[in-house]
Amino acid sequence: MVSGRLLWTAVLSVLLSGAVAAGDELDELVRAIQADAKTDAKTAEKLLQAGAAVDADPKLQSRIYQKAYEYGLKERAGYATAVRAADILWRADKANRPQWEEKLLTACRMDLRAAPRKEKARKARGLLGRLASAAKARTAVRDHAGAVKLLDEAATVARSYVPEMQLELAGKRKRAQSAEAKARELDRCRARLEAEPDNGGLREKLILLHVVEFDSAHDAQKLLTADVSERLRTYVPLASRKLKELQPVACLELGDWYKSLAAGASPGRKAYVLARAKACYESFIARHQETDVRMLKAKVSLSQVADELRLAQRAGGRRSEFTDACILYLPFDRETFYKKGDRSYKGDRSYTKDLTGKTKYARVVGAKYTGGKVKGALAFDGVNDYVHLPTGKLGLPAQVTISVWVNLRGRSKTTMAVFSKEEAGGYGISRGPHGRMYFTVFTGGKYRSAEAKSPAVLSRWYHLAGTWDGKVARMYVDGELQDDVATPGAVGRTSMPAMIGANPGPRRSMFWRGMIDEVAVFNRVLSKEDVAALHQMGVEGKPLMSP
Repeated sequence: MVSGRLLWTAVLSVLLSGAVAAGDELDELVRAIQADAKTDAKTAEKLLQAGAAVDADPKLQSRIYQKAYEYGLKERAGYATAVRAADILWRADKANRPQWEEKLLTACRMDLRAAPRKEKARKARGLLGRLASAAKARTAVRDHAGAVKLLDEAATVARSYVPEMQLELAGKRKRAQSAEAKARELDRCRARLEAEPDNGGLREKLILLHVVEFDSAHDAQKLLTADVSERLRTYVPLASRKLKELQPVACLELGDWYKSLAAGASPGRKAYVLARAKACYESFIARHQETDVRMLKAKVSLSQVADELRLAQRAGGRRSEFTDACILYLPFDRETFYKKGDRSYKGDRSYTKDLTGKTKYARVVGAKYTGGKVKGALAFDGVNDYVHLPTGKLGLPAQVTISVWVNLRGRSKTTMAVFSKEEAGGYGISRGPHGRMYFTVFTGGKYRSAEAKSPAVLSRWYHLAGTWDGKVARMYVDGELQDDVATPGAVGRTSMPAMIGANPGPRRSMFWRGMIDEVAVFNRVLSKEDVAALHQMGVEGKPLMSP
């Protein structure tokens, strides 16, 4: 009697030889593999192996992989094989990619649900990657609503299994929502223009929407009429052509036009418009033969656009993610600081505004407004100055990141608090008697601190960040990780309010001497890249958000 293994090997050999009809032999192959494998999961795995062996016949190979997918979904042990089979087909069968994308997501979802606890995070990362890729594909075909739906699912998965990815996904979702809103606006403008074909202002708005928000100069060109501005009639046709087809001087003028459009572009599209301007200037410089006023102008404009582009790319990729997770932001700028005696402020206490709107205002006791790292800051005298946040507003999130800029103006043999919500519980950033900055979390009944590697020096601005994910506390200085420490046990609860520049114990203490700026608290753990981006924003004088 021939064993199942020998039988399916023999059938596979026949398939490879092409000696008989593949349809008949494929069914025989599946039966032979089933006889040898005993389970659907093992059948799926062997079909996957068989598919790899028939790479000379793509159609037959695709049918074998489809069988592997079908058998893999029949039992839990085969879900991972179904994922692999669907991934192969998604990559290879471009004509049916949307279909295989959905099947791949189905397999990934089932694989995650069936995974043991220790494998959940790894499986979740795989699904999140697929969801993000699928959302990007939806965006490419302008199915923005579909992209938002997929990213909503991704946010739910991340919240349960990979919380550190929530910031990144929140930013992608926000950009997808913005694109969806722009698509709806485009549809509304189209409908109105059909009803009001002589509405010149509406026509120009629709033309710019096509050019700026949807990178569709060809569609914009179709809307041009004699009554639109000469500027649009000049540059939209140029924008619809390749740069190498244009005269160098046309590239220079087109670059100026795109540069002017950047100011009115949405945050998600500003980088695109600046990149187009940059490409125009580079094309002119590469082909213009004379060192003249035009060349000088192009080089100056290119430098300006390149700088703006770097900022826009950084802001577009990070800032929305930061603001979504920010639960406190005190920039200490002049327009957010209200003190007794101000003509526009009639109160008897000084306050500073929280731009997230979650705590609204924090009371300023003694600290004075001064110039800071980013616009304004508060100066603390080290004796009795502090900022008091309303009790209970911040709470104790399961994860936290504190970000702040500080400038030390005096030495002390005692601890000085920068940000403190700790007193037999909580967390905070301080400078110790040894001169090093540290981030503390109170867990398991004791204080545990991650410290900077070197003492802080006087009169120098430092960006400090402390993160806690429920298990590990990390300390960053100027965007670089300095230390991490395990924090076993639950975080100690505390009813104390948060304070800046002092410790909020029953008797105020640990007063800071120096300046503090850009205080931000997040209810998520920022990654190393996020912390570095926050540091760079401060270096470039860019606030996290505007009043």
